[in-house]
Amino acid sequence: MKDDIREKIFRKKNSFTGNILKWSKKNSSKYPWRETSNPYDIMISEMLLRRTRASSVITVYNKFLERFPDISRLAKGSIKDIEVLIKSLGMKSRSTRIKSVAETIVKNHGEQIPSTELKLLDIIGKGSLYTVNAIRCFGFNQKVAIFDVNVKRILERVFSIDFGKDAHKKMSSWNIASILVPEKNVKQYNWALLDLGKSVCTGTNPKCNICPLKTICDYASTTM
Repeated sequence: MKDDIREKIFRKKNSFTGNILKWSKKNSSKYPWRETSNPYDIMISEMLLRRTRASSVITVYNKFLERFPDISRLAKGSIKDIEVLIKSLGMKSRSTRIKSVAETIVKNHGEQIPSTELKLLDIIGKGSLYTVNAIRCFGFNQKVAIFDVNVKRILERVFSIDFGKDAHKKMSSWNIASILVPEKNVKQYNWALLDLGKSVCTGTNPKCNICPLKTICDYASTTM
Protein backbone atom coordinates (compact mmCIF):
# COMPACT_ATOMS: atom_id res chain seq x y z
CA MET A 1 0.00 0.00 0.00
CA LYS A 2 1.37 3.42 -0.92
CA ASP A 3 2.17 5.72 1.96
CA ASP A 4 -0.18 8.46 0.76
CA ILE A 5 -3.09 6.01 0.56
CA ARG A 6 -2.32 4.60 4.00
CA GLU A 7 -2.15 8.10 5.47
CA LYS A 8 -5.46 9.04 3.86
CA ILE A 9 -7.16 5.88 5.16
CA PHE A 10 -6.07 6.50 8.76
CA ARG A 11 -6.94 10.19 8.52
CA LYS A 12 -10.48 9.47 7.29
CA LYS A 13 -11.12 6.24 9.21
CA ASN A 14 -13.10 7.62 12.15
CA SER A 15 -15.34 9.73 9.93
CA PHE A 16 -15.75 6.87 7.48
CA THR A 17 -16.87 4.27 10.02
CA GLY A 18 -18.83 6.75 12.13
CA ASN A 19 -20.83 8.13 9.23
CA ILE A 20 -21.59 4.65 7.89
CA LEU A 21 -22.81 3.41 11.27
CA LYS A 22 -24.93 6.51 11.79
CA TRP A 23 -26.47 6.09 8.32
CA SER A 24 -27.19 2.42 8.98
CA LYS A 25 -29.53 3.18 11.88
CA LYS A 26 -32.22 4.41 9.51
CA ASN A 27 -31.20 2.92 6.19
CA SER A 28 -29.99 -0.66 6.62
CA SER A 29 -32.07 -3.33 4.92
CA LYS A 30 -34.01 -5.96 6.85
CA TYR A 31 -33.41 -9.61 5.97
CA PRO A 32 -34.17 -12.76 7.99
CA TRP A 33 -30.50 -13.78 8.07
CA ARG A 34 -29.73 -10.49 9.78
CA GLU A 35 -32.00 -11.46 12.66
CA THR A 36 -29.87 -14.43 13.74
CA SER A 37 -26.35 -15.20 14.91
CA ASN A 38 -26.65 -18.94 14.33
CA PRO A 39 -23.53 -19.90 12.32
CA TYR A 40 -25.46 -22.58 10.40
CA ASP A 41 -28.19 -20.16 9.35
CA ILE A 42 -25.58 -17.59 8.35
CA MET A 43 -23.62 -20.14 6.33
CA ILE A 44 -26.74 -21.22 4.44
CA SER A 45 -27.71 -17.62 3.72
CA GLU A 46 -24.27 -16.80 2.35
CA MET A 47 -24.19 -19.86 0.11
CA LEU A 48 -27.64 -19.01 -1.24
CA LEU A 49 -26.76 -15.33 -1.72
CA ARG A 50 -23.73 -16.03 -3.88
CA ARG A 51 -24.25 -14.20 -7.19
CA THR A 52 -27.94 -13.87 -6.32
CA ARG A 53 -30.15 -10.92 -5.38
CA ALA A 54 -31.11 -10.83 -1.72
CA SER A 55 -34.77 -10.27 -2.55
CA SER A 56 -34.81 -13.56 -4.46
CA VAL A 57 -33.27 -15.49 -1.57
CA ILE A 58 -35.65 -14.60 1.26
CA THR A 59 -38.41 -17.14 0.52
CA VAL A 60 -35.93 -19.87 -0.45
CA TYR A 61 -33.90 -19.27 2.71
CA ASN A 62 -36.93 -19.63 4.97
CA LYS A 63 -38.12 -22.81 3.24
CA PHE A 64 -34.60 -24.25 3.28
CA LEU A 65 -34.28 -23.86 7.05
CA GLU A 66 -37.71 -25.39 7.57
CA ARG A 67 -36.64 -28.44 5.58
CA PHE A 68 -33.07 -28.60 6.89
CA PRO A 69 -32.99 -26.86 10.31
CA ASP A 70 -29.49 -28.05 11.22
CA ILE A 71 -26.26 -29.31 9.70
CA SER A 72 -26.94 -32.94 10.60
CA ARG A 73 -30.22 -33.12 8.70
CA LEU A 74 -28.70 -31.28 5.76
CA ALA A 75 -25.81 -33.75 5.57
CA LYS A 76 -28.30 -36.63 5.52
CA GLY A 77 -30.56 -34.97 2.94
CA SER A 78 -30.50 -35.74 -0.75
CA ILE A 79 -29.06 -33.49 -3.43
CA LYS A 80 -32.39 -33.81 -5.24
CA ASP A 81 -34.26 -32.33 -2.27
CA ILE A 82 -31.78 -29.47 -2.12
CA GLU A 83 -32.09 -28.85 -5.86
CA VAL A 84 -35.87 -28.62 -5.62
CA LEU A 85 -35.66 -26.10 -2.78
CA ILE A 86 -33.18 -23.76 -4.45
CA LYS A 87 -34.05 -24.29 -8.11
CA SER A 88 -35.41 -20.75 -8.52
CA LEU A 89 -32.01 -19.28 -7.65
CA GLY A 90 -30.18 -20.94 -10.54
CA MET A 91 -26.61 -22.26 -10.35
CA LYS A 92 -27.49 -25.95 -10.14
CA SER A 93 -23.97 -26.80 -8.95
CA ARG A 94 -24.74 -24.94 -5.73
CA SER A 95 -26.77 -27.93 -4.49
CA THR A 96 -23.80 -30.28 -4.67
CA ARG A 97 -21.58 -27.73 -2.95
CA ILE A 98 -24.02 -27.18 -0.08
CA LYS A 99 -24.38 -30.93 0.44
CA SER A 100 -20.61 -31.46 0.34
CA VAL A 101 -19.95 -28.70 2.87
CA ALA A 102 -22.52 -30.14 5.27
CA GLU A 103 -21.09 -33.65 5.01
CA THR A 104 -17.56 -32.39 5.63
CA ILE A 105 -18.58 -30.47 8.74
CA VAL A 106 -20.46 -33.43 10.18
CA LYS A 107 -17.65 -35.87 9.40
CA ASN A 108 -14.62 -33.79 10.39
CA HIS A 109 -15.90 -31.27 12.91
CA GLY A 110 -18.47 -33.04 15.05
CA GLU A 111 -21.40 -31.17 13.49
CA GLN A 112 -19.91 -27.88 14.71
CA ILE A 113 -19.18 -25.19 12.14
CA PRO A 114 -15.58 -24.01 12.69
CA SER A 115 -14.94 -20.35 13.44
CA THR A 116 -11.39 -20.02 12.10
CA GLU A 117 -10.42 -18.75 8.67
CA LEU A 118 -8.19 -21.69 7.77
CA LYS A 119 -10.71 -24.38 8.69
CA LEU A 120 -13.58 -22.61 6.95
CA LEU A 121 -11.51 -22.05 3.80
CA ASP A 122 -10.63 -25.73 3.82
CA ILE A 123 -14.33 -26.64 3.99
CA ILE A 124 -15.90 -24.05 1.72
CA GLY A 125 -13.08 -23.45 -0.74
CA LYS A 126 -9.81 -21.55 -0.98
CA GLY A 127 -11.39 -18.85 -3.13
CA SER A 128 -14.29 -18.22 -0.76
CA LEU A 129 -12.82 -15.64 1.62
CA TYR A 130 -15.91 -13.44 1.35
CA THR A 131 -18.20 -16.29 2.47
CA VAL A 132 -15.75 -17.33 5.18
CA ASN A 133 -15.47 -13.82 6.61
CA ALA A 134 -19.23 -13.33 6.43
CA ILE A 135 -19.68 -16.47 8.53
CA ARG A 136 -17.01 -15.34 10.99
CA CYS A 137 -18.48 -11.86 11.31
CA PHE A 138 -22.22 -12.51 11.24
CA GLY A 139 -22.16 -15.97 12.81
CA PHE A 140 -19.33 -15.65 15.34
CA ASN A 141 -19.20 -11.86 15.86
CA GLN A 142 -15.53 -11.67 14.87
CA LYS A 143 -13.84 -8.40 13.88
CA VAL A 144 -13.17 -9.18 10.23
CA ALA A 145 -13.71 -7.32 6.96
CA ILE A 146 -15.88 -8.22 4.03
CA PHE A 147 -14.89 -7.23 0.51
CA ASP A 148 -17.07 -7.51 -2.59
CA VAL A 149 -17.80 -5.31 -5.63
CA ASN A 150 -19.87 -2.92 -3.51
CA VAL A 151 -17.20 -2.47 -0.85
CA LYS A 152 -14.51 -2.18 -3.53
CA ARG A 153 -16.41 0.61 -5.27
CA ILE A 154 -16.92 2.59 -2.06
CA LEU A 155 -13.27 2.37 -1.02
CA GLU A 156 -12.05 3.24 -4.50
CA ARG A 157 -14.17 6.36 -4.58
CA VAL A 158 -13.64 7.59 -1.03
CA PHE A 159 -9.87 7.02 -0.94
CA SER A 160 -8.91 7.17 -4.65
CA ILE A 161 -7.67 3.58 -4.58
CA ASP A 162 -7.14 1.55 -7.73
CA PHE A 163 -7.58 -2.07 -6.71
CA GLY A 164 -7.13 -3.35 -10.25
CA LYS A 165 -8.56 -6.57 -11.67
CA ASP A 166 -9.69 -9.47 -9.49
CA ALA A 167 -9.35 -7.31 -6.40
CA HIS A 168 -11.18 -9.84 -4.20
CA LYS A 169 -8.37 -12.33 -4.84
CA LYS A 170 -5.65 -10.01 -3.55
CA MET A 171 -4.76 -9.98 0.14
CA SER A 172 -3.77 -6.32 -0.22
CA SER A 173 -7.43 -5.50 -0.90
CA TRP A 174 -8.57 -7.39 2.19
CA ASN A 175 -5.84 -5.74 4.27
CA ILE A 176 -7.09 -2.28 3.30
CA ALA A 177 -10.68 -3.22 4.11
CA SER A 178 -9.54 -4.67 7.43
CA ILE A 179 -7.92 -1.42 8.54
CA LEU A 180 -11.31 0.30 8.41
CA VAL A 181 -13.27 -2.24 10.46
CA PRO A 182 -14.35 -0.59 13.74
CA GLU A 183 -13.77 -2.12 17.18
CA LYS A 184 -17.51 -2.26 17.90
CA ASN A 185 -20.70 -2.79 15.86
CA VAL A 186 -18.81 -4.79 13.25
CA LYS A 187 -21.88 -6.60 11.95
CA GLN A 188 -23.81 -3.37 11.49
CA TYR A 189 -20.81 -1.76 9.81
CA ASN A 190 -20.35 -4.58 7.29
CA TRP A 191 -24.07 -4.76 6.54
CA ALA A 192 -24.16 -1.01 6.04
CA LEU A 193 -21.27 -1.11 3.57
CA LEU A 194 -23.18 -3.65 1.46
CA ASP A 195 -26.39 -1.62 1.66
CA LEU A 196 -24.66 1.65 0.82
CA GLY A 197 -23.03 0.15 -2.25
CA LYS A 198 -26.30 -1.29 -3.49
CA SER A 199 -28.54 1.72 -2.88
CA VAL A 200 -26.39 4.88 -2.88
CA CYS A 201 -22.82 4.36 -4.06
CA THR A 202 -24.00 2.45 -7.11
CA GLY A 203 -21.97 1.51 -10.16
CA THR A 204 -23.83 3.96 -12.38
CA ASN A 205 -25.47 7.22 -11.35
CA PRO A 206 -24.28 7.19 -7.71
CA LYS A 207 -26.40 9.33 -5.39
CA CYS A 208 -23.54 11.41 -4.03
CA ASN A 209 -25.87 14.16 -2.79
CA ILE A 210 -27.43 11.85 -0.18
CA CYS A 211 -24.36 9.74 0.61
CA PRO A 212 -23.20 9.82 4.25
CA LEU A 213 -19.60 9.82 3.01
CA LYS A 214 -19.90 12.78 0.64
CA THR A 215 -17.89 15.14 2.87
CA ILE A 216 -14.83 12.84 2.90
CA CYS A 217 -15.16 11.17 -0.52
CA ASP A 218 -12.59 12.04 -3.18
CA TYR A 219 -14.99 11.05 -5.96
CA ALA A 220 -17.87 13.12 -4.58
CA SER A 221 -15.63 16.19 -4.32
CA THR A 222 -15.20 16.13 -8.10
CA THR A 223 -18.88 15.63 -8.97
CA MET A 224 -20.77 17.90 -6.57
